[in-house]
Amino acid sequence: MLRRLVPAVVVAVLLVTSPVAAVAAVPPDSGDGAGGTRSDGAGNGSASGGASGSASGGVESGAGGSGAAGDAGGAANDTRTVPGVGGIIDAAPATDGGRYLVGAIGLRETNSTVTRVAPNGTVRWTRSFGSPNESRRVTAVVSGDSPGAFLLEVSGRPGPASDETPPTLRLRRITADGDLAWQRSLGNATNALRGPVLLATDDGVVLARTVDSEPPATRVTRFARDGTPLGDRTYRGGVPRALAETDDSGLVVVGQREFRRGWYLRLDGDGDIVRNETFATGDRRIVGATPADDGDLLVAGSAEVRGFSGSDPWVARLDADGTVRWSRTYGTTDREYPRTAVATDRGILLLSTRDTETGAHSTVLTHVTAEGEVATGAVAAKRGLTSPVPTGDGSVDLYGFALDRENRTATGIARTVDLPRPAAPDWPVHDTVTSNRTFYRGENLRLPGDANRTYGLYQLPGEYTEFDQPRLVRRVGPTTEGVPAFETATLRSGKYAFRAPGSFWYRIDDGRYELVEDPGAAAFTLAEQDIWRIQPRRSVLETFAGDRLLHARVESDPANMTARVGLTRMNGSSVGQATLADALAPGADERVDDDRVFTVGDRAYGTVELRDDRNLTLDAGALPAGLYEVTLTGNRTADATEPATATLVVVTEERNVSLTPVNRTLNVPQNGTATTDLTLAGTDAGLRAIRIDAERRGQPALRLDLELTDALDTGSLRSGAGIGAGRSTADIQTLDVREAPNGSFAVASLAVSQSRFGRDRSDGDTPDQQTVTVGLTYAVDAEGIPYSVAQDETITVVLEEES
Repeated sequence: MLRRLVPAVVVAVLLVTSPVAAVAAVPPDSGDGAGGTRSDGAGNGSASGGASGSASGGVESGAGGSGAAGDAGGAANDTRTVPGVGGIIDAAPATDGGRYLVGAIGLRETNSTVTRVAPNGTVRWTRSFGSPNESRRVTAVVSGDSPGAFLLEVSGRPGPASDETPPTLRLRRITADGDLAWQRSLGNATNALRGPVLLATDDGVVLARTVDSEPPATRVTRFARDGTPLGDRTYRGGVPRALAETDDSGLVVVGQREFRRGWYLRLDGDGDIVRNETFATGDRRIVGATPADDGDLLVAGSAEVRGFSGSDPWVARLDADGTVRWSRTYGTTDREYPRTAVATDRGILLLSTRDTETGAHSTVLTHVTAEGEVATGAVAAKRGLTSPVPTGDGSVDLYGFALDRENRTATGIARTVDLPRPAAPDWPVHDTVTSNRTFYRGENLRLPGDANRTYGLYQLPGEYTEFDQPRLVRRVGPTTEGVPAFETATLRSGKYAFRAPGSFWYRIDDGRYELVEDPGAAAFTLAEQDIWRIQPRRSVLETFAGDRLLHARVESDPANMTARVGLTRMNGSSVGQATLADALAPGADERVDDDRVFTVGDRAYGTVELRDDRNLTLDAGALPAGLYEVTLTGNRTADATEPATATLVVVTEERNVSLTPVNRTLNVPQNGTATTDLTLAGTDAGLRAIRIDAERRGQPALRLDLELTDALDTGSLRSGAGIGAGRSTADIQTLDVREAPNGSFAVASLAVSQSRFGRDRSDGDTPDQQTVTVGLTYAVDAEGIPYSVAQDETITVVLEEES
């Protein structure tokens, strides 16, 4: 059995450096004692975010396996400043309901604080770590069932090895009053890139850290509560990410092996290996783990099931032998990046950050039970909230930091919100397993027969597998719907079969089981269902001029499928069901059937049938003015595939803006570059988003580069350039213009360079004068309404010979 404990902390120095790996002996430290300064007294201020803090700044929750919850409302003062601690990078509960907070002062050359907060939010004491000649950073804090806490500290200046004294890793034990009980040196902390993980146990503390070797190894060091060493051993395997204690005083270490394969190490009470193996979950980044009530383990992190552009929150439940019982992603249209996970009284809570191209940021909470029930909630515009501590009364304290980059300082912040309340997810079963059939990753499949039975699902070896014998990847049992069912989004493509007792396999056909000896005769195939790209004929439609239909060619495999289409506004929200239904009916007398439009979470989607011609048509005339992202995935496989996207700009009134080159002729020396500024005019209603494109067709290929000028204050932006034998392009865009000048101004610069790529000029067929086309693709005002744009401009390029 696994014990439910205060969760392990993966050390992540969010404000200063990366985590620390150390390889050294662990003798008692005879160093400098406490190594910090101390202030006491309630007069030091109030953290206002303690365990008994108000939950008035609650989080809006939504149950279900997919879809995003709405952003939390409330006044701006729902997020409160914690005085005197610096930016909070870690937090742990105290036995009396208070908190231990780790703070960092400064962004790089930083020192640390540890603050004890009472249950009513007042600061009891603060300890500072550091000196004029030595930087000391407390990177993690954990507490157990007894008063006091364990601290992990890096002293010196971590980084590449040099002639200077290398940094040192220390483990400290402090009392509830902030006094040093003991400390132990853990050796060199140079190259602090991976691990360590810290866990408070029943009898002390455990530290797991990466040994810099090939293949990677993990060193597990244990101390009693009084500082007595209990064990120090190294195990070949992977990179540790989370720890849990078993009832026999053993340990489970989970992490990564070989990039992002899940890794499971189980040790007995003597530190001997019980199991050391990978588990079948595909590409994962693990951020936390916690025991379930029956000895199983909940493992949480991020999943890249959709492709390479982002990740979704993910949770799996493992048996005692490391076999996956279930594995599910909890994704939304936006990309979420899980940062940490902590135990709750019902399961595990993931904290993720959500960033959009529009510059909107939020902290997302995903609460998952041991049965896979889920609820999500978002705290708007608070990307610095990094450390959750559940209160036990239905709320969670969130701690973090606000950065002042100009002064290079950080301030601690806190917010108390409602803990999302999990419920059974909307988890449809799409089909029934049948041997010798192909299904697609992302479909949920059921087994016929006994609803109370558990079946072993095996992946069969193939050309691209790293194993040569059938491998157990799931134990499939009854779901909340009462049937043996499983999701396939977190399985790899390949062949699978269910194994019967002995040496037989289940061949499943028309709901009946037949025992066969050949696993190939029992196998079914999991394949990818991909939509690669959407290619609109035009992406900017001026509906005021009668241009209202978006025609786009879709490239997909397979060619025929039911696809799911969505429309996302520039602010990240979805259009409503009625609006989407009108856009999917490109004709005044057409109507979309009610069952073709639905919601997932708070987003509207519709279905379209893709056939061999694979065209998508949308009626932009049914949409308000705005900039939209069109997304397209397989309808059943949306949880496992990265959506294809295209931009749609709907312009409903004529308000021309122009982009004009300052220099209409550029003299480009051979192997050299010439530039010109581009002047934007007509943005009288402000500017929120802009895209500029440049193109050159013909020989020789000229290299083009676009850059925005300092006149625009922007958040995120994208730029790209391409060059081939007969065409070169450049583009730059941002959806996050924070401030722009009034009137005409230089918005960007275009650089043109001669290139040796393509036809050599010595062939005599290449004219000395070329042309480059440059123009606005779109410009959007401060309220999100697109302007109409003037025609593209041409620039004459004179190619000079090398002197």
